[in-house]
Amino acid sequence: MIRILFSGILGIFLLAIQSTFLTLEPFQRVKPDLLMILVLYLGFFSPPISGGISAFFLGFLTDLFSGNSYGLFSLTRLIIFYGAQFIRNRFYFEDQLYKFLYAFFFTLFEGLLVILILNIFSIVNMEILFKFFLKFILPQSFFTALLSPLGFYIFSRINILFVTRRVANSSGGFSQ
Repeated sequence: MIRILFSGILGIFLLAIQSTFLTLEPFQRVKPDLLMILVLYLGFFSPPISGGISAFFLGFLTDLFSGNSYGLFSLTRLIIFYGAQFIRNRFYFEDQLYKFLYAFFFTLFEGLLVILILNIFSIVNMEILFKFFLKFILPQSFFTALLSPLGFYIFSRINILFVTRRVANSSGGFSQ
């Protein structure tokens, strides 16, 4: 419960930063997706149930602020979370380059998944979606991936400071 609550509070904070500071002029076209970095972090370092609930909640927050159809990002963030859960023990993850590549490909995959879902429901023309992919999703994937090693470092420090100590103290363990 502490993990879900904490990732929700952190997600709201990141969404506030993403929807205020990252909408300024230099970031408008290529703003990184901070919530995606958090979802990937949860996918690599959280248990399946509490992390899945957190990923769904973070996707729902993205739906609320994006103005798209409700449920679109809730679904894609859940798929991204469980995709990261699936590969977390199969690949080496300690190097910064791999963190960059994971974030790049997962963000790119989410963009393609959103385009596929929008195309299935014929909400937007495929030609417009392809231009949107080249103009926004590719650069956003790159800049999200650039920030991911820093984001993973910050999230791990926050996790150690708040969540791990709280869980250890509540279960009778020792805190440092």
